[in-house]
Amino acid sequence: MRATEFLIENSAAEMTPELKNLLAQAEIVGNKMAASRTLRYQLYIPRGKQSMQENLKPTAKLWTSTAEFRGDNNYTSAWAEWCYNNMPNWLSPTGKLYQVQPGARVLNIGSDSAAKQIAKLFNKDFSAGKYTILQSYPWEELGKLVDGIRYPARLRGSYNSRLDNILMSLWDVESTAWFNTNKLKFIKEVDIKTRGW
Repeated sequence: MRATEFLIENSAAEMTPELKNLLAQAEIVGNKMAASRTLRYQLYIPRGKQSMQENLKPTAKLWTSTAEFRGDNNYTSAWAEWCYNNMPNWLSPTGKLYQVQPGARVLNIGSDSAAKQIAKLFNKDFSAGKYTILQSYPWEELGKLVDGIRYPARLRGSYNSRLDNILMSLWDVESTAWFNTNKLKFIKEVDIKTRGW
């Protein structure tokens, strides 16, 4: 089954039950984020002077990580902390704070196993080997159906966990790739203040 077969000609409302279920799950996650005290605020940090296109991650309009208030107008996030420790030249002194709005469709993908199940809906089978999932994952097709894809960063603790999750562990930390930013409300520009651990 091809992704285009989900939509019956000239009608975006007619979808397979599997795809409808996936979109319903994405809306549940988006609504939970919008209602959550911790997840509703998302922090976007521009990547300093270096801009880089990555071909193994989604090409999104905006990448955010959950904002953590540090007092006054200061915020950090898992991405800010990762940059501080790994790529300090990617860290900007300021960022933009957004609030997730109800009705956002945000798909949680927390492992390669989940990513493979979703890919099957787009006629992509990555079961031939561990690294095949790095070949043409259907990020673009997913981006046409959901507002964002979130990696909840639950792949911790063991070296094997990261080896079994080749694709999703590339995201490094909790983050959301936003394809449609209409469900993000800009709040204000903020200062980035990492913990510096």
